[in-house]
Amino acid sequence: MARAPKYDLDDPPGVFKERVFVGGSFNHMAILEEIYKAVLDCGFTPIFSPDFGIPVGTTRHSAKRLVQHCKYAIFETSFHSGHYFEMVDAENFSCVTLCLWQASQNVGEMPETTDMFKANNEPYRDISELRSHVYDFLGTTN
Repeated sequence: MARAPKYDLDDPPGVFKERVFVGGSFNHMAILEEIYKAVLDCGFTPIFSPDFGIPVGTTRHSAKRLVQHCKYAIFETSFHSGHYFEMVDAENFSCVTLCLWQASQNVGEMPETTDMFKANNEPYRDISELRSHVYDFLGTTN
């Protein structure tokens, strides 16, 4: 189910110091929605490209604009997707970044694209652990 655009690219909600770009594979929207909800629970403003009216053919440029308006970025990196470009943008704009990936049992091999970035990198085994990493990253206790 597609999300209806709520915001304009030129007027993202919230203030810079509380904005968190949420990125990852849109083929796994349920996981991204969990990150989105955890960011809200922490009192921060999630910046999630499906919430914006992005003109056809401008996805790359529009996502870069969204990242530029954020102090923080959280990426789910278990699945290869176009979010790699936004990860580069987050690093270039000095966003404080968290990369999360699914691990099995007690061991999880970090995806190669995640390992390339200067980010906080955390594996998770279930949604509770994923949410806990978001809370820790944003400095809240939920």
